[in-house]
Amino acid sequence: MPTTAAAVLRVFFHDCMIDGCDGSTLVASNAFNPKAERDAEINLSLPGDAFDLITRIKTDLKLHCPGIVSCTDILATSTRNLVKMTGGPFYEIKLGRKDRLVSQVLKRERYTPNRGKRHATRRRHEQRIEVPARGSEDRGTH
Repeated sequence: MPTTAAAVLRVFFHDCMIDGCDGSTLVASNAFNPKAERDAEINLSLPGDAFDLITRIKTDLKLHCPGIVSCTDILATSTRNLVKMTGGPFYEIKLGRKDRLVSQVLKRERYTPNRGKRHATRRRHEQRIEVPARGSEDRGTH
């Protein structure tokens, strides 16, 4: 379970980083949206078990209460619950988020820091998403 908790937390982080928590990282590429965020280079390493878990929960909820719970809320509550189950803190979540219907790989690549880039380039990425200079070390982007 700890590896699944870490996987879901990582997917949640990637989802929330650009436009807030909107479920756009969960959207797979398809004929109508051939280059979804999920297929961005930085997201290719996201663990499949996280997506599998969210899909199983979503399927179960659709059977019991169709059209009521968004994928975004499923991801947020699953992350919180798994963090708690592995010894982390419990925190309140405001529910009612809406899922984004469009997911674009270009937006993810534009705003996501890349370890291969120099510090000045990463700092410009952080400024675009309004991350303060202090604290970026805490997130591992230093």
